Amino acid sequence: MLIQRVNGAGADVPVRSEESMLCRWPPRALARNMENIAMPRYSIDLGSKLDKLLDDLSKRNETTKSEIIRRAVASYAYLDEERKAGRKLSIVDDKDRIVKEVVLP
Repeated sequence: MLIQRVNGAGADVPVRSEESMLCRWPPRALARNMENIAMPRYSIDLGSKLDKLLDDLSKRNETTKSEIIRRAVASYAYLDEERKAGRKLSIVDDKDRIVKEVVLP
């Protein structure tokens, strides 16, 4: 997958913390202001498997492919900042037991 540069709007990113809060990145006020700004366009080369995955995700979430990409980039940026701060991403079961640890490239 090739992404040259992305400058997108807000996406909800679930974050598991001590308070179990839902964190919004970027904040709603910023996302609202960004809706009125013309967004740059990008050409992205995807293989057939990624294209099908993107199509399936957009249909399941009843949104556009562009919005799925914006959410993915916003989520990755958030997770990358958490990783740089020394925190880890884990998948937990319904009893909060760690099932997997996710490692970002």
